[in-house]
Amino acid sequence: MRVENVKVTFDIPVHFGQPDKNGYVYTKKSWEEAVKKAADIPTPIEIINDDGTRTALGVTQDIKLVKDGDENIIKVSGILFYGGTSENVEFTKDVITNVTLNGIGITK
Repeated sequence: MRVENVKVTFDIPVHFGQPDKNGYVYTKKSWEEAVKKAADIPTPIEIINDDGTRTALGVTQDIKLVKDGDENIIKVSGILFYGGTSENVEFTKDVITNVTLNGIGITK
């Protein structure tokens, strides 16, 4: 099944004062300002390809920096342009009557 405008929400853990997976250290203020600016405009949800090019898969609708217990999180809500499911199906008179879900997909 393929559909448009798939709603997504995800949490990105962010750590202040210690290196991320790229070895960079961020201040809390730097992310507070970045999230505040990004909240005012749709920000691309994208894949960064090996050659450095970017492929937009969707856009954000809301971005917040929140505290969840001891962890700081960038909470993102948005839509993916296209997505859906990968499944095996059985038909009865041109109508799908049985579905086995194999995976969830993102398409462009």
